[in-house]
Amino acid sequence: MIVTGIIVVGAFGRTLHDSIQPKIGLFWPLFTGLLTGFYSINDKAGVGHFSPLTFAAIFYLGSMLILAPIALRQKQPLSKEWRVNKKMILLAAVCNLGAYPLVLFAFQMAKTGYVVAGREMSIIFSVLIGAIWLKKSRLAVRLTGAATLLGGVVLIAFS
Repeated sequence: MIVTGIIVVGAFGRTLHDSIQPKIGLFWPLFTGLLTGFYSINDKAGVGHFSPLTFAAIFYLGSMLILAPIALRQKQPLSKEWRVNKKMILLAAVCNLGAYPLVLFAFQMAKTGYVVAGREMSIIFSVLIGAIWLKKSRLAVRLTGAATLLGGVVLIAFS
């Protein structure tokens, strides 16, 4: 049910205007699901070898070493973005620094399937944010997909 919900939100919640090639609408949710599985396995394995805070620090350091040189090559857009959105950037950073270790602690304490299902709840929030703040169209289809995903999460929780 979770996969079906992701596909409905990603593939059928789009208009032809959203995507020049409608088949890409199916590719992205499936690709995202594959990556979700990969990083979830990685996170579970990581907290098997390190404490969640240590693993998060290793992840953040690795990300910084890989991404900083790329970002710093684009100094003008980077400095403009910082000037315009400094508060939101700092808020996002603080939220991420708090949320990721919590997920890692959850991986350490619960079954992987439960944590992955809980993580996918973000899709429901994304659908609502898209509809309310970004005025995205096709809300009924997207909410149907989100409700299907939620049903899958509930089934996993009660299994």
